[in-house]
Amino acid sequence: MTFLVSPSLRANPLTRPTQHQVDSALQSSVNFISFTCSVGFSKPSITQFRKSVVVDEPSKLKETCKASGFPVPKITWQQNGKQMPLCLIDESNSCIGQNYQVMELSRDEHAFSQSTLIIVQTEYPRDHGKYTCLASNREGSVKMTMNVSIHSKYNSQLIVNGMVHIL
Repeated sequence: MTFLVSPSLRANPLTRPTQHQVDSALQSSVNFISFTCSVGFSKPSITQFRKSVVVDEPSKLKETCKASGFPVPKITWQQNGKQMPLCLIDESNSCIGQNYQVMELSRDEHAFSQSTLIIVQTEYPRDHGKYTCLASNREGSVKMTMNVSIHSKYNSQLIVNGMVHIL
């Protein structure tokens, strides 16, 4: 996309000047600058996310989802197909009414975002299941799902990817 700039014509990277605007600018000014600008928008892609994890109860679970795209994608989490509500942090740095925390990092200049889900003390069956990272921007969305298996100290079974293993 090429823009012509003169005292009577302003460059706008979101719109292309009309032929009439260009002709008027050329007639009113001998000196002008020509430049090319390209803007690339892209659908998000998830660049880091594990497919499965096994955790011993009551250990900490800390999993990160990274996504790239432009505009920078927004990451949300689901547990077993249900949207995980936002976690409100209180003065003690713990979530009000939730057993998890979500930490977010976004770098506009590098067109990526990162979200880390933290469950401080895992509990079976509450935290067992499928966790989905969903990255979205105006160009589209993409998601990946991770199976989380919680090994309970009170349960002699280990469930991995829906399969029961007797210990």
